[in-house]
Amino acid sequence: MDFQQSCSAAHSAQRIGRKSRVADGSATDFNGANKLAEIIEIRTNVNGDTHELLVAGRVDGNGANQLELDILAAIRANAQSIYINLSQATFLCSAGLRVLLQYWRQMKNNKRVLLVTRPSPEVDDVLATTGFKEQVVEKV
Repeated sequence: MDFQQSCSAAHSAQRIGRKSRVADGSATDFNGANKLAEIIEIRTNVNGDTHELLVAGRVDGNGANQLELDILAAIRANAQSIYINLSQATFLCSAGLRVLLQYWRQMKNNKRVLLVTRPSPEVDDVLATTGFKEQVVEKV
């Protein structure tokens, strides 16, 4: 038996000009007891060809997968600008960082924009420590 098991579930609610997606996962601790992982919520606001993703919660493995799906949905919708608001994100793992960098680079190569806005102190520390803050965070 694995020490940690995870599964994700996505729920979406359509509203005028916005959608909301929630992903959650469960993990098994060392004693085999299930515990609920923190939920990530990603709300999308669309204004023309500009998409804003408002992320709340942990951008861990499951959260990074959900973030990637939402970024890909914005790209498929022909977004020229994608802003990822991380003011309510409590954690950013390496998988989340990979997603941000991969699609920042892809958008830049296609003469489009993907930027992080208003990173929380926890996320700001990760971006600064890894040296990617200058590239992916919107300059105010």
